Order: sequence, then structure tokens, then C-alpha cells
Amino acid sequence: MSMIDRLSSVFKDVRITAKDEEQLKTLCYIGDLDQIKAAQTHFILPVGVVISKFCHIGSNCVIYQNVTIGGKDMIQNGNPKDYPQIGDNCIIYPGAFIVGPIKIGNNCVIGANTVVVSDVPDNSIVGGNPAKIFSKAPAAAPKA
Repeated sequence: MSMIDRLSSVFKDVRITAKDEEQLKTLCYIGDLDQIKAAQTHFILPVGVVISKFCHIGSNCVIYQNVTIGGKDMIQNGNPKDYPQIGDNCIIYPGAFIVGPIKIGNNCVIGANTVVVSDVPDNSIVGGNPAKIFSKAPAAAPKA
């Protein structure tokens, strides 16, 4: 069982309650909380999280404290192509900074304090500043 599967099974019953929603509004800036709730995003210690309303976060993601996800320019033109697009089942550890018009694939793990400024392929584990890919699932064998 992969690490993502194990963490997903641990957090599968965690939902954003009214109390959590109030905490998210006071301790974090989340541009589109309804989209985050619909995607069943899980927050572990939701303090200092900043998510632009123009970002897209896939379903069943886990986000830790002090994570920033947003565009690289101060001007918010509202074009989603200028903001991060995060796939399904991703885990973003504390202090990660994801910025710019990038795509993070499905089933990725973003390490603590990682600065992501370029695309991350599916099934990758990244870390560092700037982010480097440490592990990637092997490509599927061609069908005969």
C-alpha cells in the first residue's frame, strides 16, 4: 500500500465541519472555500494557509499548515491558467509554497518547505527549493 493510500485511508472520514469552517475563515485565507469543501480537501492544523480563489485543487487532497498556493503576480486577473492546478489525492506538507501557472499531477507528495515553480508529473514526490523530483512511479508498460 502506498503512502498516499495509507494517508487517504486515515483521513477519509475527515470533513470540514461548521466549527472547522469558522476556524478556516479566521486563521487562513481561502479564496473559494465552497470549491475546497466540494473537493473534500482535508486540512491538518489549518493555520496560515493561503489559497487563491483562482487555483484549482483536486479531490481528496491533504493540506498541512502554512501552505501558500497562488499566482506569481500581484495583479489578480482571474485567469485560472495563471494559477496552480493541483491534481487529485495530493499531499502538501507544512510550509510548501506553490506558485505560478503550474500543474501538479495526481497522487503527488509535496515535501515540507518545498518551493514549487514548475510542473510536477503524476505520482511524484518532490522537495527542496526549488522543487526537485525525488521519486516517480514507473511508466505503465505498453499494451500488446
